[in-house]
Amino acid sequence: ESIRTLKAAYQQQIAISNPNMPPPLAEKDPFESTSAYNSRREAYQAKVQQANTQTAEQVEKLKGEENLKLAQSKLEYLEQQIKVVRPFIDRLKALQARMFVLPGEPVTVELGQPDADRSCFPTTITHKKDRWTVDWKYSDTNKARDIYMTRTFLKAEAIVQLDDTVSAGYVMTEARITHPGTGEQTQLEVAQPTELTEISAFEKTNKDELAVAKNKTDKAQKLAKYGKKFKDATTGMEFVFVEGVSLPYFMGKYEVTQGQWQKIMGNNPSSFACGEDCPVEMVSWNDVQQFIQRLNRQSGKKYRLPTEAEWQFACTSGGKSEKYCGGNSVNDVAWYGNNSGLTRYSGFSTHKVGTKQPNGLGIYDMSGNVWEWVQDTDGSNRVLRGGSWSGYAGFAESSSRISRKPGYADDLDGGFGFRLLLDLVR
Repeated sequence: ESIRTLKAAYQQQIAISNPNMPPPLAEKDPFESTSAYNSRREAYQAKVQQANTQTAEQVEKLKGEENLKLAQSKLEYLEQQIKVVRPFIDRLKALQARMFVLPGEPVTVELGQPDADRSCFPTTITHKKDRWTVDWKYSDTNKARDIYMTRTFLKAEAIVQLDDTVSAGYVMTEARITHPGTGEQTQLEVAQPTELTEISAFEKTNKDELAVAKNKTDKAQKLAKYGKKFKDATTGMEFVFVEGVSLPYFMGKYEVTQGQWQKIMGNNPSSFACGEDCPVEMVSWNDVQQFIQRLNRQSGKKYRLPTEAEWQFACTSGGKSEKYCGGNSVNDVAWYGNNSGLTRYSGFSTHKVGTKQPNGLGIYDMSGNVWEWVQDTDGSNRVLRGGSWSGYAGFAESSSRISRKPGYADDLDGGFGFRLLLDLVR
């Protein structure tokens, strides 16, 4: 009921989040020049766009707050449920751990020939339709000899424990064997009871559902703080929310640019002087690690390279079947050899990031422009994905990969660059 009330309250807030529009645009005055009117109209349109943007941001913020409240409510409910039920489950566990002698149940015991090398008797125990062969260990050879010689006198009793997976409600878990003449007594384990249904259901809730609820709450907290898009204050790098196969994360919207590299490292190793918005290239995997370390110190965050699986999932718009990162038309989504030139010496080069179409998640240039380092190894090499401005279309396919030594910055493959990932839940 409280969750329904919470949802209704936020839906009402979202419904009344109307844009704060400027007054309507006045018609062109007869004494107003066309250029003045056009300027006034453009200014009006800019205000309208700003108002719509602010409203969209407010709605997104409310949705983030709603998701967080719902996740927190679910987590609190589960934690309270576990707290209330835990004492009962502990009593059930104690009860199931107790062993009971079951009188009147026929149990037979057959002692096999002694295994002197292992100091034990292979012992066959039969109870109803169940039959087990277990080892009866001994340490006193003389006493063991006496037991074996008079083994026909051995008596066995069933030791049982609760088990609600069988119709009887219990299972035999041990046999208590007694020799009336020598007074020798031992208990041999023959089986384990299946955990009571209430206990296993509780443990599943405690382990699985609670972990999912905590994960969703962590995710909702980050989304409420950052939104589904995030911009790094230190470099201006933009990030896009990706649901992920197991955990969500923020993936760089663009490849790291020359300008962003310059801000952190104080230099620009790129071979193409096409501007701050072009991807940085001529950087090795080792160079990238130095960049990440400095960026993390300055920003206080924990950026890293994506794993190959994270890169692949984001590339294909969230795990879709796409030939290239964003679709099946290479010219729509990628700068590659046929539209950028095959060599750096023919006047062609990398291009400004974000000038081709994005994929379904709003991420650009995962196919083409520059090869992108990822975290994974391939033997002693590190893996690169995505192809480059100078490669054939096949290199820009979503499945394409190469690997190079972590100290290599470029070996005529068209330039090595990268994009970063920020964990959402960690």
